[in-house]
Amino acid sequence: MLIIDGNNLLWKSFYVSNKSVINVCKIFLTLVSKTRPNFNKYRHFNGIYIVWDAFNSWRFDAYKEYKATRSKDDDSLQAFLEARRYLKETVIPRDTTYKQIMIPGFEADDIIADIVRNQKDGIIFIVSSDKDFLQLIRGDPITMVQRIGQVDDFHIINTKRFIDKHGYHPRLWSHVRAMSGDSSDNIPGVKGVGIKNAERLIIKYGSLPGIFVNGDDGDRYVRLVKANYKKLMEWFRLVDLNENHSGKLINYSNNQFKKVVI
Repeated sequence: MLIIDGNNLLWKSFYVSNKSVINVCKIFLTLVSKTRPNFNKYRHFNGIYIVWDAFNSWRFDAYKEYKATRSKDDDSLQAFLEARRYLKETVIPRDTTYKQIMIPGFEADDIIADIVRNQKDGIIFIVSSDKDFLQLIRGDPITMVQRIGQVDDFHIINTKRFIDKHGYHPRLWSHVRAMSGDSSDNIPGVKGVGIKNAERLIIKYGSLPGIFVNGDDGDRYVRLVKANYKKLMEWFRLVDLNENHSGKLINYSNNQFKKVVI
C-alpha cells in the first residue's frame, strides 16, 4: 500500500508553482505519478491512497495555539483550497488507480496512523516530508518515504536506518518531538533542551515517563523536563500517533474501510 500525505504534497506543489489552480494540480499529479513506479516492484502492492486533512482537527480544540504561527495569507489559503477541491472532486476521480480518504475532525496524520495500526498484511509506504510520520516506522512492513529536492528524489527510511542515525527506535520519536518542539505546528517544546539533548535523554531513560521517574536531577536537562512535565504531556498527545487517542477512525471489518474512501 502506498499512502500519500495529500496536503503535504499539495503545499509543496503550491509553493513551487505560480499558485494558479491548473499549475498546482499539474505539479501535484506529476509528483504522484513519479512516486508509483518506485514501489510497483514490491509484492502485495495493493493500491495508492491519497489522504487529506480536515481543517477542523481536534487538535485546535485541545491546544488553542496549535498552528497559530502559520501564515494567515487569505489569498494563498483560498487558492490552495480551490486547488485541493479541484483535485479531490474533478481530477483524481478520473483515475481509478487512486483512492482518497478524508475524515471530518482529523488530520491526515491521524488517518494514516489508524491505517498503519490496523493493516495486517503487505508493505506500507508513507510518502511525506512531515517528520511526525517517523514514529510509525516498523521494520520493513511500514516505511517512510521522504522527498528531497527534485521530483523523483526519494529517501527511504526504515527501522534500521532510523536506529543507525538516531540510536533509538522510531516509535520514540514523538517523545523527542514533544521535548524539542515543532515550530511548524507551534508546539514550543522545552526551552533550552533542543533535539540533541532530547535524543540523549530518550536513549538513556527510554521515554518521557522514564525521564520523569528515573532521571538524574544532577542533569539540568532532566530538571527542565521535570519542571515542564505537565505541559510536555499535553504536547506529547498532540504529536504522538502511536496511541489511539481518538478511538478507531475506521471500521476495517465488513468492508467498512471502503465506505470511507471518497
